[in-house]
Amino acid sequence: FPVTIRVSGLSGTSGASGLEGTSGISGFIGTPIFTPVFSNTSYGVDTSTFINTGGGGGSFNAYVYSIQGYIRGAYVTARTTSTSQFSAFGLSENIGTVNPLDISFGFYFEGSTGDVYIVEGGSLGGSPIISPYSTGDVFYITYDGYDIRYYINGTLYQTTPRSIGNQLYFNSIYKTSNEGFTNVGFGPMGEQGISGASNGL
Repeated sequence: FPVTIRVSGLSGTSGASGLEGTSGISGFIGTPIFTPVFSNTSYGVDTSTFINTGGGGGSFNAYVYSIQGYIRGAYVTARTTSTSQFSAFGLSENIGTVNPLDISFGFYFEGSTGDVYIVEGGSLGGSPIISPYSTGDVFYITYDGYDIRYYINGTLYQTTPRSIGNQLYFNSIYKTSNEGFTNVGFGPMGEQGISGASNGL
């Protein structure tokens, strides 16, 4: 019987890639995880950025606080938008004022020196906890029903005992125009559990 031998041809070269298509329209800004109340402030590039739009001046004149408050546990975190701003943020029983010392448990940013202080109970700490700060620094405060803890870039700087009491709200206060906080997060946090028995008892 005759044998048919077929030889495959060489593969052709690949065609050139097509041009990249045009980008679609940007989507709407998403809903924040808490409801903010603005005074001389507004959203920045997204709903996690709050900017002072009140014109600055020689005194604190703007705030953002949350409608939601939590009793048994809460957290707040943010980064600054500059290294020369006068501002404060934290967890607070007091809201709706432009005095940074009214924030119950917070960080205060001294724009002229780059110092960062802890503010508690109407006063600043005796000395700055860091200086200078940068816009890359992540500031974080937690409350677990027993203690307030202050973190910067994951390092614990201070622990303050606090019994469960009034609700804690997000609060931030501003002086420097067109500057504020970004990557803002605030919400409830689980309460610390009961300690287990020691010595196997």
